[in-house]
Amino acid sequence: MQHLVATQFGPPEESVDLTDSPESTPGPDQMSVRLEAAAINPSDLMLIQGRYLARPQLPATVGAEGVGIVDAVGDGVDGGLVGKRVILLPTYEYGTWSQQVVVARGNVVEAPDGDPLQLAMVTINPVTAHLLLERADLKIGDWVGQTAANSAVGRLVVALAKRRGLKTLNVVRREDAAAEVREAGGDVVLVSGPDLAADIATALDGRQLRLVLDPLGGTHAFLLCQAAVIWQVV
Repeated sequence: MQHLVATQFGPPEESVDLTDSPESTPGPDQMSVRLEAAAINPSDLMLIQGRYLARPQLPATVGAEGVGIVDAVGDGVDGGLVGKRVILLPTYEYGTWSQQVVVARGNVVEAPDGDPLQLAMVTINPVTAHLLLERADLKIGDWVGQTAANSAVGRLVVALAKRRGLKTLNVVRREDAAAEVREAGGDVVLVSGPDLAADIATALDGRQLRLVLDPLGGTHAFLLCQAAVIWQVV
């Protein structure tokens, strides 16, 4: 069984080895999952570099998200799960960049029908976007401003905000990125430049932002905050 193992904290290209190991057998309340797909997140790379909140004891298998098929279960686990697809929760207790993992029953959820490549990405970015929108008491029609709007989380914020009846003002750095966010449903999409403050004011036309989301830091968030009802930046 092959898996990727971090042997030191540092640049991923220097710190991760492809390793062959015997397959593990599930113990009580555990199951074996054969991976179909595993995502690569910035948080995974930060963990390998030693810059993330989770800091495993090395050597350690890596990878937080994944989806696969249950191929064996231990005592105390329903045998009917064998052959079913499950989503692995990102607990950082095991690495999903592997052909097979053994996990506790409580660390998986049965997956709905769908593309494994998409299902492998549902436990970090969508949840992050949802929790960001929970940071303020938002009501239908309220405006949310965000930088890096073409990021995975940014586009999910746009999608979830639209489902909740919220409006989004999105700032990106390139026109091609702006087109992506507009296609995703962004209500206002602005390309950063020397006139960004005036562009924000014109777009809002007297309305104010209820929430500002900024993963970057810098002047763009400050300009959005100037248009906010409250100084709440996430």
